[in-house]
Amino acid sequence: MASIIVVGGGVIGCATAYYLALEGADVTLLERGEVSGEASGAAAGVLATLSDHGEHPPFFNRLCDESLQLFDSVLPVLTDTGVDVRHRSVGLLEPAASEGETPWLRAQYERHKGRRGVRWLDARQARSLEPALGPKPAAAIYTPDIRYLDPQRLTQAFAEAARLRGVTIREHEPVNRFLRRGDRLRGVQTPSGTYAADEIILAGGPWTAALAKKLGANIPVRPVRGQMMSLEGPPVALQHILMGTRALIVPREDGQTYVGATVEEAGYRRRTTASALRALRAGAASMVPALARAKQRRAWAGLRPALPDALPVMGRLPGWSNAWISSGHFRTGILLSPLSGQLMARAIATGSKDGLPAELSPGRFEQRR
Repeated sequence: MASIIVVGGGVIGCATAYYLALEGADVTLLERGEVSGEASGAAAGVLATLSDHGEHPPFFNRLCDESLQLFDSVLPVLTDTGVDVRHRSVGLLEPAASEGETPWLRAQYERHKGRRGVRWLDARQARSLEPALGPKPAAAIYTPDIRYLDPQRLTQAFAEAARLRGVTIREHEPVNRFLRRGDRLRGVQTPSGTYAADEIILAGGPWTAALAKKLGANIPVRPVRGQMMSLEGPPVALQHILMGTRALIVPREDGQTYVGATVEEAGYRRRTTASALRALRAGAASMVPALARAKQRRAWAGLRPALPDALPVMGRLPGWSNAWISSGHFRTGILLSPLSGQLMARAIATGSKDGLPAELSPGRFEQRR
């Protein structure tokens, strides 16, 4: 049975550890802080590529769709861990807050209208479907069956499912050094000791670049800060996720509403700012006026791992026969977690990268040095 070290306890690392355990591997997961303590615990948790206004290549959209379908089989397993991931299917509304936004929204609709159930709504239809909307939504796109879940709980559920299948999880174990022999890694060293392994996978989010650099590899993953807040209400409970040009609104449990999320090049500064929170509240209020003065419960920020081409990196690390990487999922990490974990586990278990998308290969950055 191969011994494998997974470096990183975010949703990608925990999902990979779980699927590696299903492949029969002896897995140890090392996390520099706490499981789900970084971006995986700070995301909005919307399971849709539509949560990002950017355009993705067709192959990447297919991966996202495949991963969404995979949730149907993995969610019952995660439920059996005793962790409630708070999975809900509520649908998505993208309203135009004014007539000026309508042409842009219509262009979005033309790109997505082939997806199952997507509809164009006039102002009356939009208000009928979501009474909490402002008095004058010009129009809206409606996408049914869009789901969300609690990303922190999802990560913890993957971790617990992995533990139940024999995975050892060590928190507060940063990797300081790699042990090498030729083109192979023998293990890693942490402040508390040495861990030997046959295979090692780097899944450290925005800290993956520094880990890869220790191995002479150029993986330019960087942190992109995302700020969010939780508000009380609104008085008329939201029935759908709402996405506008300035904010994403997610109805959550206990009478609260999540509002997010910024996209900021702020380095490793994981803190909230008053200006960003004001902008998020204003964006939310443009869709749901009752949120303008809603009481703030809390605010937080996470550092998403992003790459220059806005695509993840998955595969064998250049120059090494037994080092792998899975990082850079940016705003689709929660959505892609089951498929990423499954694909990486199969590749490592078989020793072949054939099942991994060539477009996501780590080697694509070697040419840019």
